[in-house]
Amino acid sequence: MLNNILLRPRKVNGVKTWILIGSNGREIHEFSIFAKTMQDKINTMDSYCRAAAFFIDYVIEAVHCLNLSSDDFQLSHFVLDEIIESYRDYIVHGKSSENHISMLVAFKKPPQKYSAASINLMIAARNRFLQVSEKIRKEMEQLSALGLIEADVDPLPLNFGTVQREEIDPFQKRAIARNSVIAAVVKGGAKLIRKSPRRSIPISGHKQSRAFPIDKIVPFILEQKTYRDKALYSFIGATACRISEAMQILIRDFNLSKREARFIDPNKRINSSCYRGLNAKERQKLVWKGRTDETAFFLEPFGTMFFEYAELYVRHEYIPNDQHEFFFQTKSGTPLFLDSSGTRQKNFHKSRRAIGLNDDIDGAHCIRHGVATYLINHCPRADGGVGLSLADVAYYLGHSNPKTTMGYIERDKEFNKQKIEYANSKIFNGSVAKDFNQLKIEFHESELKKLRNKVEENRNEQLYHK
Repeated sequence: MLNNILLRPRKVNGVKTWILIGSNGREIHEFSIFAKTMQDKINTMDSYCRAAAFFIDYVIEAVHCLNLSSDDFQLSHFVLDEIIESYRDYIVHGKSSENHISMLVAFKKPPQKYSAASINLMIAARNRFLQVSEKIRKEMEQLSALGLIEADVDPLPLNFGTVQREEIDPFQKRAIARNSVIAAVVKGGAKLIRKSPRRSIPISGHKQSRAFPIDKIVPFILEQKTYRDKALYSFIGATACRISEAMQILIRDFNLSKREARFIDPNKRINSSCYRGLNAKERQKLVWKGRTDETAFFLEPFGTMFFEYAELYVRHEYIPNDQHEFFFQTKSGTPLFLDSSGTRQKNFHKSRRAIGLNDDIDGAHCIRHGVATYLINHCPRADGGVGLSLADVAYYLGHSNPKTTMGYIERDKEFNKQKIEYANSKIFNGSVAKDFNQLKIEFHESELKKLRNKVEENRNEQLYHK
């Protein structure tokens, strides 16, 4: 909810964007430029623009709460720094915050209870908006130095490091000089903070599990009402792919007889005939976050479920057409990735509640988290152990950097506790610690036993084939 500004959608040359209307009824052009920088990320633009607008509204509300909006007041670096830094406590703690600014705003504008993912998105949107603001400040500083505009430009930069310059047309530059975000509510011109706001928000103590329980995926799939949705969620469970990758996969990417599939970057075939039915705006909605390998690996039992439901989907629900080759489509035959996510999310939550899962499981992406968590903790290995390496799980998810994978997996605390207890039982005999050499002997004896069993298995296999 916005108290001081209005966020409105707008189409420019047929492309959706967002504008922000200030308390004076005029468009805030910095925000329009910010929205413009997001147009190549159409799937995240809406959420980022809403989050940035919420942040701006918070700054304005904080100025009002601190009684700083008088005509003769000039917002300083220090005060603005305090307001922006307080935003973190506001969205995490609300009225219980120990920060006096966030607490004041929370009583006048109570925040919702946000999930960890939502909080990180809100902070990321704030940071991006301030990065764009710094680019604008640099442009204005250069124009002012050349005498092309008259504006009170703050000489102190934001510490975002090296940023690329973006070309801004003269009309926008003049508008920026007249109507800065802060100047819309506080007299004295554009005053931006000096301190970098990129500090990520700590979620310790508030982290919520987003991993879909592995034993609940099959019941969830069975709750779906159509073969298409059964196939869709089976595919995500089997491959741990992103929902965007699943919805954008083409018929040509499957070999149902060999039970194989590939994930292809849409940018590699953007002018291909497979997208012939998509207009320019629809092609902008194709998303690709990158993968280390095109091959789809199928985890059981979800792999078998997918191919069974895929055949039923093609036989009973799929509508052949000459406009596109997307495998997953709506009931009318249009590509599913173009359809509004509202109905799909509504059905997701209905099925989620039916099998007893809480609100933390908030979308299909949680299935990807759940599979990753299963692979790192419980997946059987060829050597008899359980749990794949981080590098293996990263490869399965398509991550080039295993550090990215760490954000997807959750260690099974109870399972790890049991492993530690088992280790303790091996190390201690009653209350007496075993000698280290004794532990080494037991380890080698255990390995020797494994080798003997393997030799015996090989011998039995040879006798069987004689």
